[in-house]
Amino acid sequence: MSDSQHTRWHRANAGGDRGPMIGKFTGLQVIVLGMSLGAGFLLFVLLSGSQVGFVISLTVASAIPILTTMTLLTLVRGKPKGYFAQWLEWWRLKKQGLALIEREPSRSKIAIVKDGFISHGLLVLEGKGGKGTASCLLEICCPAMESSSVDGLNQMEDRLRGLIRQMPRNWTVQFSWRKGGGHSEHLRRFHAETEEKAKSAWSRRQRNERVVRSMREDEEGLITSAFVRLCLKAPINLQQLARGPKSGYEKALQGISRNFEASVAEVERVMTQLGGRARLLSEDEIFEEVSHYLQPGGSEVPSWNRKQSLFDNILSSEMVPIDEQQVGFHLGGRYHTSLALTQLPESTASGIITHLTTLPERGFQLTTQLETLDPLIEIERAETMKAKLERARQSSRHSRLDYDIRILEDRIQRLTSGSVSPVRVQLLAHVSGDTQDELKSRVKALVGAVSGMKSAKFYEVALPTTSRNLFLAGLPGSPYREPAFWHLVDDPTAVNLIPVSGDSNASLKEAEALYRSRQGNLIGVSGFHRAGDRKSPSHAFITGRTGSGKSVHGIDLVTQLDPFSDWLVTIDNGRSFETCMQVLSGGKCRTFAPDVNGVDTLNYLDTLGLPLTSLQVSRIVAIVHLMVGHRSDEDLDSYRKAIINRCIQQFYRDWTEQWLEQNPEQEEAVFEHLTRLRLFRSDLGGVGDLAELLSAYRAQGPVEGGQAKALDDDQFAREHDHTRRDGRSPEFMALAVAHLDRASSPTHRDLHEWMLAQATQSDRDQDEIAMLATLLEPWRADSGMMGCLFDGANTIDLSADYVHIELGLIENADATVKSLVSHIITSQILGETIRRPTSQRKHVLIEELGAFINIQGGKKIIQDLYERARKYNCLVITVIQQISRLPEDLARTVVGNSGQAFFFMQREPGDVALLQKLFELPDSIVALLRDFKRPDADHGASFICWELLENGVQITPAVNMASPEMLYVADSHGSFAEARKKALAKYPDPMSGVLAEVSKMIKAKARQEEEEPTSSEIPQ
Repeated sequence: MSDSQHTRWHRANAGGDRGPMIGKFTGLQVIVLGMSLGAGFLLFVLLSGSQVGFVISLTVASAIPILTTMTLLTLVRGKPKGYFAQWLEWWRLKKQGLALIEREPSRSKIAIVKDGFISHGLLVLEGKGGKGTASCLLEICCPAMESSSVDGLNQMEDRLRGLIRQMPRNWTVQFSWRKGGGHSEHLRRFHAETEEKAKSAWSRRQRNERVVRSMREDEEGLITSAFVRLCLKAPINLQQLARGPKSGYEKALQGISRNFEASVAEVERVMTQLGGRARLLSEDEIFEEVSHYLQPGGSEVPSWNRKQSLFDNILSSEMVPIDEQQVGFHLGGRYHTSLALTQLPESTASGIITHLTTLPERGFQLTTQLETLDPLIEIERAETMKAKLERARQSSRHSRLDYDIRILEDRIQRLTSGSVSPVRVQLLAHVSGDTQDELKSRVKALVGAVSGMKSAKFYEVALPTTSRNLFLAGLPGSPYREPAFWHLVDDPTAVNLIPVSGDSNASLKEAEALYRSRQGNLIGVSGFHRAGDRKSPSHAFITGRTGSGKSVHGIDLVTQLDPFSDWLVTIDNGRSFETCMQVLSGGKCRTFAPDVNGVDTLNYLDTLGLPLTSLQVSRIVAIVHLMVGHRSDEDLDSYRKAIINRCIQQFYRDWTEQWLEQNPEQEEAVFEHLTRLRLFRSDLGGVGDLAELLSAYRAQGPVEGGQAKALDDDQFAREHDHTRRDGRSPEFMALAVAHLDRASSPTHRDLHEWMLAQATQSDRDQDEIAMLATLLEPWRADSGMMGCLFDGANTIDLSADYVHIELGLIENADATVKSLVSHIITSQILGETIRRPTSQRKHVLIEELGAFINIQGGKKIIQDLYERARKYNCLVITVIQQISRLPEDLARTVVGNSGQAFFFMQREPGDVALLQKLFELPDSIVALLRDFKRPDADHGASFICWELLENGVQITPAVNMASPEMLYVADSHGSFAEARKKALAKYPDPMSGVLAEVSKMIKAKARQEEEEPTSSEIPQ
């Protein structure tokens, strides 16, 4: 297939506005030269008539054309528009010893941009004659252009063309792109949080390894930040606004701000379609942006005094020319110069601007300014030019004229058909450095890079005044329009000169985990995202094909999030997380591996110290229903569930009453407990589920907040009497169950014997109860085939900070057994999340979700986790290989309740299509997802980070560069996992074992590389 079917090329020089060239002179310069010759001839005639002599007359008269020619050759020929005037200004400033811009612009006679202010979310700057601009600034985050597919780049071009066409014709659209580092502040905060909060030596080591590596790469320039700002500039008349009353001034600014709303909404829509996002900058952020432009490389943003003008706040020094050589200027302790695109590429394509944005250099900013034009006017202008050239062709058959006529005909046809729109574009580069050598090096790199853009050329500014003017033209929201270096092009060419791939450091401000984006910068991931004044769990979803790096990412994620977690439980299926949990907990992780031949018991009747709520009853009913089996007839099955529900509630009441009779001292304790809970509920407004109320009460402590009243307190006494009069109410009995400990909680055997007794009593449901008793008998420890797995005191204790549950041992068990184990475990996990205070952060990770949902009722379990866990401040992370295996309703639940997702290499068409549909991924991201390579230790594992933020969705291509220790811990291949387990058993603690074994592997690999023969040593 030919390249033309992949890439659309556009002619960049169609309709150039420089006019015809005669030699190296423009038409205007030829006219000036001709006028000087005429003036010289006239002077010669006048002098000859005055009898001063032929030689003297010729010498004096010839001085005019000679001086004009020298001026054109030295200052004007090949120079930009207005260069001669700027040279005169520079000559005057040099003679008078003046600065290019004085520190107080309001008193400066030469400052082009006078001053401005920020108000109503707008940047307002004053220009000449009381004119000015009002601008709104947006932060643009978009996937990396350099890693996008051709289709993705073409999609980006189409979206940007539509965006530009929507802008009013009297506005200027200004895109600013800059590259920088500056991650040290965020890395120091990350390190400080590690030292303060990390309770695990493993987590501390891995987080600090990430910080040290990132700091080193930041210093070496390997980590960068690409910032894109979009400025929409509208002209305003400040003089006219200032004449009116203050209230009118305020209303005018409010009106201008409203005028931007539709355009801002369009920008946000387009960026979302491209897989990025856009957001308006706040007034403080606008101040920071202007400050950064005027003082690049500054250590910190100056404080903002709103009573002073904008430049008075920011400018800390005058702008003075460089003394050693007349190139650029000195400002804010740094050297500056400007470049301008003076020759467009011969042809452009989507992504051509990456020649500049992929440079390793820092300290430069690209500014692309666009102005939309009226197509009708441009068609008329092109037709007029075409007519002139056709007349000229009648007297001259120069081949260049034929070419120019064809270009104009092509342009007229495209403008008439509406396939393109006319745009005027200007591309500027502002370069700065701490030293002149650094400045020269960066300029050289930019000039070399732009030459790779199909013979494009940068104009290297020599005059400080020209450099100053270009610098001010690139200022965000600048009212100054540098007349030179503008190019009349079609909109495809213009948008291809826009650098839009940028990111934001916003994710690093509260980052709990760090990763690298494919653009080369750091991105932050948080388990809990801010929602108003508090943080809420942001459930996560990890997917990718086998060997894509998803399990390593899951282990790395929980390791980095560990300092912010009070409780972590992993549900595993293949021991992928066993070693990770051991090193995280320092060998103190409680591991449970339920097995029909094992010693662990899952007592589904133990409420784990929680009241018997309707939610608890429904879960127990579901478990018993699984044990006895479903009836084929739907009505009869519903009848069976109703009988089970009634029996379970009556069983608990009988059991609790018996326990109270055997322990009479407990009755008063329950009454007192219920009284305190009712008083606490009253303090909260009189609402609250009993289990949630108990959890919140325990979190408050016994005396805080006034809810724990003394026994002689009047309010407590009145409420206690009221509770006593209610007797053993349903609420009392439900709370009494919470007082049952492991030894006193009922077991499966107790339930079976109770049902046997109920079956002998006269009851309308006697036959069904007898049937249930018969079906429950095989699950007893003394008469069934399941051992003690479901019968006996609960041995699963989830109260530890680290809990690992391995389901691999029941993988080949009966489907009902697997379903029961999963139901009981997840029920107890949810119970533990409720039992723990909501102030604690809980993390639950489920490995191989696809296998989990295959069990009977597994789908309902996952739905409960995703829908209910957030309420109890619990973060749920699930890992799945094939998302297409998820039922549609479960997929909607997972996606609808997930705040972030991580997509690793995925090439299965069905999975890719479903991901694109569920997460609304743009085509460019989908193409990138398909092109991901298999991970390795040198390049890491590529993935897509999808985040649902307050102001929209953000999609970032990223890389997980795991440490050698992390890769060692995460390797779950069978033979390696067994060898690792044996090796680590020799050490006093898991972490020291991991470090020692990894050190051995690294040394062995180094010796192997040293022993490999070189090419000269290979035998012939």
